[in-house]
Amino acid sequence: MTSSLPCYAKKATADDVRAFLDHFLLGCVVCECIRYYRFIRTDKNLIVFIVVTSVACTLGHTVELMVWLSDIFVWSYGSFVSFAEGRYLHSYLLVDSICTVLVQTFYIDRAYRLHRHWWPLALLGPITILAFASGVVIAQLMAYKLTMLDPSLISLPRVQVAAYISNALSIVADAGITFAIVYGLHKNKTGWKHTDSHLKGLIIVCFEAQIPALFVAILTTIFWTTKVEIAILCLLVHTKVYCTGLLITLNFRSKPGSTTSVQSYSHRSHDLSGSHELSDIGSKGLGVMIQMETETASHQVPVYSKRSKVMGCDAEHASTYSTTTHHSRAESDHRFAQQEYGSEWDSTAALYHLPRDEEKGQAFSG
Repeated sequence: MTSSLPCYAKKATADDVRAFLDHFLLGCVVCECIRYYRFIRTDKNLIVFIVVTSVACTLGHTVELMVWLSDIFVWSYGSFVSFAEGRYLHSYLLVDSICTVLVQTFYIDRAYRLHRHWWPLALLGPITILAFASGVVIAQLMAYKLTMLDPSLISLPRVQVAAYISNALSIVADAGITFAIVYGLHKNKTGWKHTDSHLKGLIIVCFEAQIPALFVAILTTIFWTTKVEIAILCLLVHTKVYCTGLLITLNFRSKPGSTTSVQSYSHRSHDLSGSHELSDIGSKGLGVMIQMETETASHQVPVYSKRSKVMGCDAEHASTYSTTTHHSRAESDHRFAQQEYGSEWDSTAALYHLPRDEEKGQAFSG
């Protein structure tokens, strides 16, 4: 009994580390939930259901872990048997499988809407369903004979096969989702600076949301038979990593109903009044839906304005400059012309091409 005390001490230290990581990631989830609150009324019911259920699973995991630690250090204090109870791990695996399949369903739906094609559903859907089914099977197998965290149970052939199948399918599903979304965003690049910059940000967010979950699944597969303590640690943070990535992806939008709001300008070559078209382009979800709202602001130079006198010409001459400017730039301008000329955009096109000194002299002499 004395020789086994260091092992129990190490086990207690490992439980403390797991509890710290669990509470730390729970704080990240709570912060992202507060940020997501503004999108609840504008998001679809399916997305809100996935978010609420995932957060509930995450909170359930934390509550279960606190009950587990209370059982160890309060209710069953002095009994080292409570360190090795497996009933908590069984329910933990079930809740983890539910949360994982919900988050993966959200990403598959985003990939389907991004590509506007059925192939993400056909390829990734069955893999996700099989991963969920294998996770439930391994939880039931462990619950059938698991009363203690005995390493010999982990080494049983059927448990190993179910564990490797579940982890392998999760890895394939996460990698496939990441590839499908990144490929879809990269394919939709337009060549305009503002749009491509936003798509680049979405690609980075996709990697930030998916790579940690993929990394945790790989570690769980590696240490399942060699170091079960590390595998259990990965399982404890698995749900919170998925939920945090989901909320970060949804909170990337700058305002409810869209992912970002990019203001861009375009010349209208047929308009002689110096008007410009202001477009508000927003993408919903992962850049899937493109919504455009246009507002036209027309600015004309008054006939007897001081600006006309300073330029040395009357209103008709100013209108001629505006027309020449529009026609000379009609072929090169586009709706993202703001990034070419900078943010200081003047509504009067004649100010961009002031008359030369010689023309000014002629205008004043005339």
